Amino acid sequence: MGLDEIASPQPRAVSLELVAWCSGFIDGEGSIRLVPNARTYAPCIEATQATHREPLDRLQLTLGGVVTLQARRTVSNKPVYRWVWKSANQMRVLLPDLIKYMTAKRDQAEVLLTYVNSMSGRGGANRLSSEIVEWRHAQRLLLIEMKRG
Repeated sequence: MGLDEIASPQPRAVSLELVAWCSGFIDGEGSIRLVPNARTYAPCIEATQATHREPLDRLQLTLGGVVTLQARRTVSNKPVYRWVWKSANQMRVLLPDLIKYMTAKRDQAEVLLTYVNSMSGRGGANRLSSEIVEWRHAQRLLLIEMKRG
């Protein structure tokens, strides 16, 4: 882990205002995805911010995840930062509260929460039935389609 990457702390008790702020930021600036991982997919919520790292640090301190300085720069040579949140365990706890305040990405977040709740823990991808693998793939395709529509 480099100097520009901070490990994810455990989420702490947060105010409703902060939960609403995080929801709004993710709703407007974030991306909700399922990324390929072994035989199945890993949940991922991320946001990229040019020049201002503070909003991403706030997301990290509230929800967890990792903030990194990206190798690319803006056209005006300013830094680009990225926050990535992949903890299914943290999402199980915090995503239901975030969803309450979302509008644009609420449906995507609900699909992700259903997916996260279907996960049984680490190392299980190789023991999954083909039906579960197919269902998870269908959930990923559903998220991709929701982004297009």
